[in-house]
Amino acid sequence: MKFVFSVLLFLCFNAIAFCSEENTCLEYIDIETIASLSIKKSHYFTLTGSGTMAETGSGTMSPCTGSGSISGSIYTQFNEPIKSVHVELQSSQDNYPLNTTTDIEGEYAFSPIENEFNYLITPTKDGDDFNGISTIDVLLLANLVFRPQFNISPYTYIAADINQDQQLNITDVVELLYLIIGKRDTLQESWVFVDANQQFIDESNPWPYLDMITVNELDGASNGNDFIGIKVGDLSGNANPWLNAEAETRSQVSTQLYTEDIYIKQDKIYTISFYSEELDDIKGLQLFLGHTGIDVLEIHSGILDAEKAAFHQSDQTVFASWYGVTDMESAALFSITIRADKDGFLSDQIHNYKHWLATEAYVGQSLDVRPVEIGFTKNNTISPELTLGQNSPNPFLTQTEISYTLSEEGQVGIDIFDDSGRLVFHKSHDGVSGNNTLLVNRDELNKTGLYYYTVTFRGKVKTKTMLLID
Repeated sequence: MKFVFSVLLFLCFNAIAFCSEENTCLEYIDIETIASLSIKKSHYFTLTGSGTMAETGSGTMSPCTGSGSISGSIYTQFNEPIKSVHVELQSSQDNYPLNTTTDIEGEYAFSPIENEFNYLITPTKDGDDFNGISTIDVLLLANLVFRPQFNISPYTYIAADINQDQQLNITDVVELLYLIIGKRDTLQESWVFVDANQQFIDESNPWPYLDMITVNELDGASNGNDFIGIKVGDLSGNANPWLNAEAETRSQVSTQLYTEDIYIKQDKIYTISFYSEELDDIKGLQLFLGHTGIDVLEIHSGILDAEKAAFHQSDQTVFASWYGVTDMESAALFSITIRADKDGFLSDQIHNYKHWLATEAYVGQSLDVRPVEIGFTKNNTISPELTLGQNSPNPFLTQTEISYTLSEEGQVGIDIFDDSGRLVFHKSHDGVSGNNTLLVNRDELNKTGLYYYTVTFRGKVKTKTMLLID
């Protein structure tokens, strides 16, 4: 008797179903099977189950019989059903896992399947990284990282964890910025899913969360196996749950950016400033600027903070994302320094680039998302008069004086670039109506040679050259 019991015990622990006096079967998932499951976090899974086992005339055993089903729904935290989620059902039975996708109502079902077995349900949705993503999400994420927030959904915290390391920090901000401007192509996870029945002990620290559902010893229909789907990076909640969609600009009221339509000459360097009538209300900007006939050398802060931004250039385009503003008193949103490859008007060489993301501004305390239009004005229509004189002496050995004249007082920006287009000197100060001067010392520049100096005043930009000698 002890021998028979030992044999039966041995068979059980080696994952072999056996027939008992009550004609029941046991299911066992061995360590190798568990290790093969794509479990990203710690989950519990019951290893045994029982069901009716029919005996054949030869004394062998047929699979457990019965007809059961497993079903559920997948939706966002805003109760929007998510279409085309891949759902995998795992079990120790032959011919598993089974796979299906959610329908337009976000529902899925596996039927018929065998009763009395244990099952593991895992949803995934990939290839949808850019859905709902824009710089508004970077603004919200930065606020979440740097300023503790209250009454924030745990699902929003999960969406903010861009690199899926179960914490929020500046790395998440940078990775989302890099996705927007094209420095990276994908997210680590496009969507993540949480058991809809999970209760969070600390909603501001929702990790680890349950991203799978187990059904132990299935008995008939197991319904309500629901998940909450979370689009990673979409803190604003505007991802389209039905499609692999592009980000959408939600306001029909546009924000106007404008600059002066100057005539640029080949090989000359210019600093182009961009302005808006909503200067004081703009909190961030997402810009995709196409260009021909110019090289963009540098992007400068104005009201928008270059320290809270990311830039990328590719194929005659500039991608820029700002998620903060400065305290400086500037008349411009931002400026770009360019070198002209050919003669022509600026309006013929800069345009809004049509990208998968819209060029948009984030306006007011509510961060209203608005499309951006870029306009060009003719000479003398943006700002008062600016006259730039030739530096003296020129060439110079130890120091030189730059002079300029303003028709009224206001803030002035003075930039000096070397012959490679690199910014080597910047000064911003309040100019007075009439004549103004600025003394530049040799030690403020980095080498002898040709330099370009640019004075910017309320949209007016003037550039001249000077020569530093030994």
